[in-house]
Amino acid sequence: MGPVAGEVHRDEPGAAQVVMAFLTCGGRRDFSGAKDLLDENITRMGPDGDVKSGRDEYLAYLESVLGEARDYRYEVRRCAVAEDGLTVLVEIEEGLTQADGTELAVNEAMIFDLTPGHRIRRLSVYTKV
Repeated sequence: MGPVAGEVHRDEPGAAQVVMAFLTCGGRRDFSGAKDLLDENITRMGPDGDVKSGRDEYLAYLESVLGEARDYRYEVRRCAVAEDGLTVLVEIEEGLTQADGTELAVNEAMIFDLTPGHRIRRLSVYTKV
């Protein structure tokens, strides 16, 4: 994991740890664990202009994308936390085999905004070309 700026409180996980835990949940298809890390009113803005509003809608989207995929894998290339301690930038390489056998590889940059209680409240996803 890359440099992390800002104050870390020992009694609660920091923003980078929450984001990494969320990504790990996705990799394991642990949607229940992911739910615990998301704010009820999360907004996810995708690279194609798609918007998912609310925890239930976003989790349903995640399950539809990752649930049928085979061999989902990802590698975090960089992770940095803004000075406010609530914004995390991640560069990630993802790959999966779709249900029909098609291989898909995506390089993305993600910006996570967290609540003061360290729940993910907004996620913006940008595809690198």
